Amino acid sequence: MKNQSRWVGKCCSHKRGFSMAVGLAASIVVLLAVTNLVFYSSHEINIVRTMLGIKKADFAAFSGLNVVNARLHENRWYQPKSIPNQLQKFKSSHTEKLAEYFTDEKTLDATIFIDEIPHPKAQKSGNDNTDGSIWVEVAPDKRQYRALLDHIRVLSLGTAGDEKSLYFGKFIMTPEPYLADDQSVGHYVESPLEGEDLIPIYPEAVWDNKGEEGKTAKDRKGVVSVAVSPGQKVKMGDIIMVLAFYMSDGGSTTRREPVVSPYSGTVKQVLVSPGQDTLIGQPVAYLEKDPGNLYSKKTLRKMVQITKIPLSVFQNLDLNNRENRFKVYAHVSRMMLESVINRVPMQSIREEVTDKFKGVNETSLTFKQTTDMLNSIGKPQWGVDDIEKMFAALKAKSDQNLEPDIDVSTDYDRIYAQAGKAVISSLWSGFTPDGRLASSTRKAFPGMAGYKLGVQPSNLSAEMISLIKLVSEQHGIDYMAQLTTEPQEQLKNNVDLYNIASTTNPKVGTGYWEYMRNKSNLGEKGDNVKDYIGKMGQLKNGAKKAVIKLDQGTPWEDAPFKQMVADGTANPDDYFWWPEKEGWYKKIPKENVVIKEYDIPYGYNNQSNPDDPFQMEVSQMMQYFRKHYTFGTTLPPNDDYWAENTITDTPQAPGPPDSTGAKYSGLSS
Repeated sequence: MKNQSRWVGKCCSHKRGFSMAVGLAASIVVLLAVTNLVFYSSHEINIVRTMLGIKKADFAAFSGLNVVNARLHENRWYQPKSIPNQLQKFKSSHTEKLAEYFTDEKTLDATIFIDEIPHPKAQKSGNDNTDGSIWVEVAPDKRQYRALLDHIRVLSLGTAGDEKSLYFGKFIMTPEPYLADDQSVGHYVESPLEGEDLIPIYPEAVWDNKGEEGKTAKDRKGVVSVAVSPGQKVKMGDIIMVLAFYMSDGGSTTRREPVVSPYSGTVKQVLVSPGQDTLIGQPVAYLEKDPGNLYSKKTLRKMVQITKIPLSVFQNLDLNNRENRFKVYAHVSRMMLESVINRVPMQSIREEVTDKFKGVNETSLTFKQTTDMLNSIGKPQWGVDDIEKMFAALKAKSDQNLEPDIDVSTDYDRIYAQAGKAVISSLWSGFTPDGRLASSTRKAFPGMAGYKLGVQPSNLSAEMISLIKLVSEQHGIDYMAQLTTEPQEQLKNNVDLYNIASTTNPKVGTGYWEYMRNKSNLGEKGDNVKDYIGKMGQLKNGAKKAVIKLDQGTPWEDAPFKQMVADGTANPDDYFWWPEKEGWYKKIPKENVVIKEYDIPYGYNNQSNPDDPFQMEVSQMMQYFRKHYTFGTTLPPNDDYWAENTITDTPQAPGPPDSTGAKYSGLSS
């Protein structure tokens, strides 16, 4: 019994020792687990804090970009207000802290950096030591050159504690505003680079008819009548006043100059009255050009190319230095290059797939035939390995102020231009303007547009047609046939090019996109973007202007001319009879007949909202789309199209000296 009790006690003692060992081991395991948990939780918490700081910095930077976008939609608040006839300094760069936008979160801050990029025709003054500001010189006696702002580059630096984030955005505007101004809305005159908004109207310089050299006063003309008053609407070619020539001795003449409105618009000022004289070289009136049916008073404005900049790109850069900001812009330019040219392989593959399957009966197509067709499709024309070389080549061209999608001279340029055209076409096919549109309207908007030619049908005057036919007989040239325009020619085939319907899908159906693309064979890969915009936005041979100058000698009435022939002082073979003028005019050389062809712009016209229609010149819209991808600038405007003054004279008879010499012009569209 005693031995049994001793054995039981010994067994319990062993169990207690084992339990203590297990407990100790478990405690150590728990301690290690808790220690590791605390260590890893602290590490993860630091990671979370860092990530939260980065996100807060992202928020601050992106918020700064949004603030700039909203303010630029109102105006360029950092510029002084433009004051006419005063010398002012306008900023080409601006830096500003936006601390007041983060009053509830003291750790957040944002700084914005703005750089204005002028239109390629803008003329800067100063040197490398200046701050790049633009000075506007006052020229009260001349038409002042006013440069345009192409786009605005914005960097927004957000900070949250020790974390930083940088976002880039490019603010684009079409049409472009003046560079020396505080506005972000554009100007609507077709050729705003050539002068101010108001267009001066001048009398033509005085020239002499052959045989009458020095007989006509060169410095002034007299105002016979004025047909318009300020505020009056006029059309291109409308007569606004009639001027009379003077003899050198001050005597009067029968030679007249009907001064016409060069464009359609509104007369803003009339500077002369009947009975007064006007000096040659001085304007007689000012016209505000009517944007017509190609424009609505709207500017397309948008922040594009929004990009987060990697920390490695900017962490060692002082962004207050303009040169350092342009290093960041170079990085964005490279990213945009990659984004744009990545469109080329997929587009070429899509087009090749479409071509391969054209005319194939899909119901009888076997799996093997399908596989063989897909395998036969070629690879993209360039590879990823070429990116670095391509970027270096395009950047070198950009550094020389050349546009790689315009100044096409290498295979890299051609690939970039092809990609640019793909971007423009894609944005065009789905375009909707800024503003709130119902979802159904937004979806249908692209297909509700029409395209209107910048000139509508017009004919030459009966007097001009008569003269052209007479001169055609002299030269053996059918000038009337040369004056036939493309729209007039197509009307014979019941094709209306003055107004073309839209189409939503460029691959099917008919409409503006298909007609313009196919007629100029724009599928050619060699076309640069400038040619593409020109061909898609304008109608070649859309209008023609004829100018005929009668300056070979004095015209004569019938009776005195016949007497001159009888006397042997005139050769009838040197003259032609003009029935409408009832006079004999000296025959003119071929160089006195000038017929100029004009490419006429089309206007995009969307009437989905009749109370607020959207209208814009097609080439301007395409420039707007081009700004989405390029780091270059807008292309200069094309040749202008305007009406010219006519000069008339009277067939002469023996009597007091008179001034003669005539010029007739007319527009055909």
